[in-house]
Amino acid sequence: MKIDEYLKGPYQLDNECSFAYRPARNVEKAILKMVEHYQGGNRFILEADIEKFFDKVDKGKLLPLVYKYLPDESLHKLIQEGLSQEIANLSEFSSSDAHYFEGSDTGIPQGNSLSPLFANIYLSAFDQRMIKEGFKMVRYADDFIILTASIEKANIALDIAKQELEDKLTLKIHPLGEPNSNSKTRIIDLSRHKFTFLSIRFDGKGLWVSEKKITAFKEKINLITDSASSSNLLQVLTRMRNLLEGWLSSFKFVEVERCYNEIDEKINIDLLKVFTFYGFYIRTGKLQSFQRDKRKVQSLTFPQRIATGIKPVRCILTLWKIESNHDPAEK
Repeated sequence: MKIDEYLKGPYQLDNECSFAYRPARNVEKAILKMVEHYQGGNRFILEADIEKFFDKVDKGKLLPLVYKYLPDESLHKLIQEGLSQEIANLSEFSSSDAHYFEGSDTGIPQGNSLSPLFANIYLSAFDQRMIKEGFKMVRYADDFIILTASIEKANIALDIAKQELEDKLTLKIHPLGEPNSNSKTRIIDLSRHKFTFLSIRFDGKGLWVSEKKITAFKEKINLITDSASSSNLLQVLTRMRNLLEGWLSSFKFVEVERCYNEIDEKINIDLLKVFTFYGFYIRTGKLQSFQRDKRKVQSLTFPQRIATGIKPVRCILTLWKIESNHDPAEK
């Protein structure tokens, strides 16, 4: 069967609401679609999450969906082996460790190269049901939101989602919680409650990176700084530059300006630690000093940061903006 026939079949993958593991679709397009739905008058958001999705996929239901598109049975065994994961000596694990591997013999292994494709196949009927019902859904793997014009419609959407996911696919949606709770399933009015989707905060007006994601980024900087003892200076600087530019590239479609001072401050502090570790002394003027948590902290200044070869965030963003606005025809 040709790929276009596969994509348009009864369990098609090319559903307009699905954005994970799809060609020409990504987090940015999922977020922009969310904003489009919101600006279209759908002011209430049903935020939902499927409990342990990859662990709970019923292979007895999944594999027939996959097999029906194959020309013969020659790949069946290979696919089954690819979705199996064996944990050696599991009986020897302590009770405190063994629970991490509960259900490892069921579902589909997260991180497996086949799992993203099969996840979309498994959820494609769910996608099509929500589209048929007229709901504005944005799904990214097992995380999905549905934007509606009222709380009543959001509750209806949740009921239908449960019909598809729980009754037909043996999955489980996290219980509905209060809007201001930490529940993974909530109905939110953005004028009253905080909202984050795919690590992006949205308040109905602006988009910016969540604090949780910024904290995770800082932890990655710490790992690079700590690697100084087993790397040379050039390796450390290269890793830090690549990390920064890669992170900014992933989030440049939102208001990164909101956090660039925080990020640059962290990098300037850690770069000074790195140079000090290697015995390099900063000669281009005084260091920058400020108070943090009632103690004095030092870091590189803007000119010193430039001299490291790792551009400050605002310089990178300005350069990218100039490049994106440049028309080669003007040359």
